[in-house]
Amino acid sequence: MKTAYAHGPDSAEFEAAAGTLDTNSVGLADAIGGIAGEEKRDAFLSLWRDHIGYFVDYALAAAGDDEEAKAEAIAELDGYTESAGAFFEEITGGELPASAVADNLREHIATLGGAIDSLDAAING
Repeated sequence: MKTAYAHGPDSAEFEAAAGTLDTNSVGLADAIGGIAGEEKRDAFLSLWRDHIGYFVDYALAAAGDDEEAKAEAIAELDGYTESAGAFFEEITGGELPASAVADNLREHIATLGGAIDSLDAAING
């Protein structure tokens, strides 16, 4: 997120950071797939990549001082919490309730969103 904020999404720095992050994302999806199967692996990877994109959108909106775009990114992330919650509830046969996953992801969003806002405040005052 910092690289997107500082260098922009078309920079070589962002491409390198995004590539590394995606390698990690594929590894995480492979672990999910090892438990839940290839179809679920692919569904998870798509969902996970989408959420990363929403955080990039948030960082770029912060860099551009675009409150409307920040709100749109947060709305997308809120939708992600519900989708991810349902996904994990399904693959665990209900052992991991969707609401528990969504609650934890909301904390993740608040924490990373706060870190982006802090970076913005440090740079732009």
